[in-house]
Amino acid sequence: SFSPPGNYLIKATGAPDLPENGGKSTMFRNSTGSIFILYSKDPTTVIGISDDGGATWRESANLPKSCDFDVIDSAGAIAFNSTNSLHVVCGTNGTIDSVYSVNSGATWSTKRNVITQSGSLHALSIVVDSSDRLIGCAKYDITNGIYVFTSTDSGQSWQKYKPSGWATGNTD
Repeated sequence: SFSPPGNYLIKATGAPDLPENGGKSTMFRNSTGSIFILYSKDPTTVIGISDDGGATWRESANLPKSCDFDVIDSAGAIAFNSTNSLHVVCGTNGTIDSVYSVNSGATWSTKRNVITQSGSLHALSIVVDSSDRLIGCAKYDITNGIYVFTSTDSGQSWQKYKPSGWATGNTD
């Protein structure tokens, strides 16, 4: 395994200018091998895309929802369904929205609200199950708990979801 000496950042041609001081980003590889990195580029949020293993990069069109990763209470995640539609969930200060693209980020859907919850957002993730259902999970501060949300229509609408066996409380 390769490890660059010291504190060096190695960049490829057109590499995304990722945050250096505490910023957040998330990375995913789709079924065709392209790499996608979701990151904040103030004042917008973009996705860096590489189709050649990271040798060269391009940026998607600006997302209609800013993840604003420079804010402490923010998070974002990306996933692909079986048709390689790109799904993005972003949350800032308790509000989580989603957008999707059917053309690798050239254009985006209008943003859809997933959940609005008071409290500090600490973590956010999204996966696609074998039936193409989108499943997301948001962890808020200890007072507001964990929320699971799903979409069975490719991100057009979202519902809170309570997995069987979970205790009652802030998960409904």
